[in-house]
Amino acid sequence: ATVLACVVVLLGGYGSALGQQGSSPCATPALPPVLPATPYPSGTHYEAWVDPLWGDDLNGGPGVTAPFRTIQAAADALALLIGTDPLASAVVRLLPGRYGWMDAGSQVTYNGEIWPVALPPGVSLVGVSAQSVMLDGGAVAPTSAPINVPDPTTGLTHAVVPVLHLGGAAGYDYTVISHLTILGADVGALIEGAGAVHAKLASSLVTQCDVGVQIHSTGTAAEGLHRPVLFH
Repeated sequence: ATVLACVVVLLGGYGSALGQQGSSPCATPALPPVLPATPYPSGTHYEAWVDPLWGDDLNGGPGVTAPFRTIQAAADALALLIGTDPLASAVVRLLPGRYGWMDAGSQVTYNGEIWPVALPPGVSLVGVSAQSVMLDGGAVAPTSAPINVPDPTTGLTHAVVPVLHLGGAAGYDYTVISHLTILGADVGALIEGAGAVHAKLASSLVTQCDVGVQIHSTGTAAEGLHRPVLFH
């Protein structure tokens, strides 16, 4: 197994915060472009929106008029639409707000997200801006399932709860994570498994995390190693 790890603080070029927390998505905010790792495939492109205050996972669907409440529900729905089509692509677009688990008595309104979010192959994650979309890894649900990975300093296995989890399969060539902030997590983004992951992380901030991005590639040379690209 090949184990690589890095701590990152990313990146400049936020742009202004668009929209207000809790605003209805009826008025679509201008959004940053999605920058794929390679040009988009020629097949069908799908989008789903997430509104952390007004969204509804039971009634969410593709497009801006029926936003989901959680990132995971939107990502799972898009993964079903993509299926096994190698020419399809999809984007989960995040409206302003705080994403994470909300305990009773919390002074901050969260959307009820359970970390980690398993980002499926072919699904990108794009916020309105890094100033207004906050993925709070410190707001952990009691039901969050830790993942055992090597400690980047000692090499000893330990349990972490990342905010984003990628890997275990091929198909991440078109994945982009951009225009959002990840804070307060054990690991901001965990990339692992045997399938090659070529995702890009752009115009985002990863801060106050024990590890910003951890890469734990268990693939052989023939299967392909992870080669994520961090840029702004």
